[in-house]
Amino acid sequence: MASDINASGQVVGYSVGHAFLYPDSNVQMQDLGTLGGSLSYAYGINDSGQVVGTSNTTDNGNGAPHAFLYSDGQMQDLNDLIPADSGWHLREARAINNSGQIVGEGTINGSLQNRLFLASPDGDGDGVGDQEDNCPEVANTDQADGDSNGVGDACDPPKVVSTSPATIGTTANVTATFSEAMDAITTDGDPSTITGTTFRLFKLNSDGTTTRVMATVSYAPLTKRAKLDPSSNLRLGATYNATVTTGAQDLQNDALDQKPNIEGDQNKTWKFKVQ
Repeated sequence: MASDINASGQVVGYSVGHAFLYPDSNVQMQDLGTLGGSLSYAYGINDSGQVVGTSNTTDNGNGAPHAFLYSDGQMQDLNDLIPADSGWHLREARAINNSGQIVGEGTINGSLQNRLFLASPDGDGDGVGDQEDNCPEVANTDQADGDSNGVGDACDPPKVVSTSPATIGTTANVTATFSEAMDAITTDGDPSTITGTTFRLFKLNSDGTTTRVMATVSYAPLTKRAKLDPSSNLRLGATYNATVTTGAQDLQNDALDQKPNIEGDQNKTWKFKVQ
C-alpha cells in the first residue's frame, strides 16, 4: 500500500509488513527494513528522500511501535534523536517536510493517551530546532545575538560595537567593546588574540606621520571589553588613532570583521581627541 509521494516521484508505503521506497537509485522497490522487530510502515517522504514511519523493535517484540526516520540509507529510531529526559515516547511519524520537520503521535510521561508532536531538526545539538536556531551550524544554547542582526554570535564574525568617547582625558584608557566573547585566554592551548599587537594606538602628528603609543592591553570577559592602558599620559590637544585588527578572534576562531559587506575581513579604526 502506497502512503506518500514526493516531487521526484518517489513513493513510500508498506508491503508484506515492511516499509518500502520506490523507486530507489536502482529503479527498484527498496525494503527499508525495521528497527529490529518484524513490522514497519512508511507514511511520509520529503523531496530530499527522507522517509518517516513506524516500526517495532527487538526490546519489546511486537509491542509498542517506535517512530523512525530513514535518511542516507539508515533507519533511525526517532526516540534516540530527542533528549532522553523529554518524557516523550514517539510512536508514529506521519509526515516530514522539506525542512526536515516531522509530525506524528506519541505519548508523554507514561500517559496512555496519544498526543500529536512536531519534531524539528537540531543539527548542532544545542536544544534549539534548526528552524528557530539563529546559528544552526554551531551549538549556542543562549542564542546570543549581540548586534541584533538575526545571526547568532556563534556564527557571526565578531565586531566592535562601541569604543571610548570621541574626546577623553590625558589619563584615560582607550576601550573597545565587542559584539561577542573573544579569545583572550592562553590556557586553551593557543595565544590570546586580544593583545598589544591586535589593539594598537597611534598619535597623529602635524606632519602627517604617526607615533606608536606603547600600552598594556587587557580584556574583561564579563563585559566583552578590551582596555588599552597607555604607558604614559596622552598629550593634551592631540588626536589619536586606535585600531583593533582582524587578528582579534572570537571563541570559534572567527576573525574580527567590522564591515561584513566588504570582501575580506576589515579592521575597526577610530579617532579621538584628548581634552
